[in-house]
Amino acid sequence: TSGQKAAVNGVLNCSVLDGWWNEGYNGQNGWAMLGDVNNGDPDIQDSEDLYKILGEEIIPLYYSRIEGLPLGWMTKMKESLKSLTPVFSTSCMVAEYWCRLYIPTAIRGRRFEENGMELAQRVAAYKKHIRSHWGQVRIQSTKLVAGEIRGSHHLGTTGSTIYVTVNLGAIWYKDVQVEAVGSNGKNGVWRIELQYLHSTCDGDYVFAGYYAGTYKEWEESNANVRVVPVSPDFQHEFELELSTWG
Repeated sequence: TSGQKAAVNGVLNCSVLDGWWNEGYNGQNGWAMLGDVNNGDPDIQDSEDLYKILGEEIIPLYYSRIEGLPLGWMTKMKESLKSLTPVFSTSCMVAEYWCRLYIPTAIRGRRFEENGMELAQRVAAYKKHIRSHWGQVRIQSTKLVAGEIRGSHHLGTTGSTIYVTVNLGAIWYKDVQVEAVGSNGKNGVWRIELQYLHSTCDGDYVFAGYYAGTYKEWEESNANVRVVPVSPDFQHEFELELSTWG
């Protein structure tokens, strides 16, 4: 990123604790904007935080000179170079791309070419089938019932069972993943994969999973359920851009 390139040249960073800066900031190598994103407008809080840091820390430190030299600023520059350059560099970025993108893509490409493109044709046919029938996918009902599924290893603990009934039309139940998703209150989400229980006489499928929280916590986390297509031949779980929410 531009911040990493700047650090290599001794430029100090001042940013929100997001992405690489959340890993790189150590309290001495720059500045962090610590506004409470869960309280009020985050843009306004970031703006107020930035002007406060500029006025109270950055500008005074830069213009504080001893024999014409900004020694405090230079100390931070040295700390930035020492702590960031060895860890956040182009070599690190290239290595991550190589291991997480280029090599897996090359391996998959070779698999697709084998046996007269047999796998590629199968994946293409599968995706065509899923896309053409995805409009039939419906979440019929969602229930949160106190207690656990019979035989569950959670037996004896507090919590609830999530029951979801879905209609998949012409799609096989093993070609989808049903999961509950909610906010964890920390700018992230929690996910619970639901397991297939049985089919109904109406042709629907029932999935269920254990939820450790209360019904109130379920509502407060804005929890919902969704259905997404899956395949062992996919590169990642969201290779198809399809989903159906409750």
